[in-house]
Amino acid sequence: MAETVTMPKLGFDMAEGTLIRWVKTEGESVNKGDILAEIETDKATVEVESSFGGVMYRRLVEQGAIVPVGTPIAIIAAPGERVADEAGESQKIEHKTASANPEPDDNKISPVVKESATNQSESDERIKASPLAKRIAGEFGVSLAGITGSGPGGRIVKKDIEKAVSEIGQARETLTKAASEVKGEINPLPISESWTGTIPARPDERAPLTKLRAAIARRMVDSKDAPHFYITHEYDMAPLMKLRKEMNEFLPDGERFSVNDFIVKAVALTLRQFPNVNASFSGDAIIRHGAVNIGVAVALDSGLMTVVSR
Repeated sequence: MAETVTMPKLGFDMAEGTLIRWVKTEGESVNKGDILAEIETDKATVEVESSFGGVMYRRLVEQGAIVPVGTPIAIIAAPGERVADEAGESQKIEHKTASANPEPDDNKISPVVKESATNQSESDERIKASPLAKRIAGEFGVSLAGITGSGPGGRIVKKDIEKAVSEIGQARETLTKAASEVKGEINPLPISESWTGTIPARPDERAPLTKLRAAIARRMVDSKDAPHFYITHEYDMAPLMKLRKEMNEFLPDGERFSVNDFIVKAVALTLRQFPNVNASFSGDAIIRHGAVNIGVAVALDSGLMTVVSR
């Protein structure tokens, strides 16, 4: 008997998710527990496991579509089973394109299923690169998007970044040489003949956001409602660095305490000692919060996320 796979509800406040990648193709064998697709929510990208065994009979949603929770996304049938076309067609999502100028609605956000571009490439997925390659690319200001990785599975490694940096350097030398050859050959117009018109501005561009980046944008705007103030002190960190080194010697390989771990701990203790800092206004009263929640920004290829330590 054919089974329908629906968009799962992966969080209490989740209303929709973006199907960013199909793992199983139509006609491919599926075992219970196999990964069917990757779903992006406001908070994370997660894998959807199959609760059924059989064959991927039909995929009802295209990659890149925004799908409301509970909406059918695929049909899994028994090997050799035929499913009436009406069953699949009736459950297919009618893809809609978001209006260029949507009507604002502060009270309700209607889920819209959008069609992915026909020339959508693998650039929508996270770029595979080693930590060292990412660090070197950041130091030289090199974008990973245009680099072809030579590591396992197309992973970008150190030598790929070094090659890209070398090519950029050669291009700059060529441009510099060309500019020096024409230097002095350009005759500026006399002031009386100079053009006095205006240069038209470029038109505005609308860049669609992923669910994750849209959530990040909302949180950044919300954070500005909190009063911000800054205090600067200088500390001798030598004792802390010594303690960190000693503690790391007791940890297994691959695990270590970072400086951030100690800073988060220090901030938590400070909030306990000074509860007025960990407070908010509510009508005619001040609420001193008993819980200490500290957000730590973590940079990912898909955007900046905040991990909350409670």
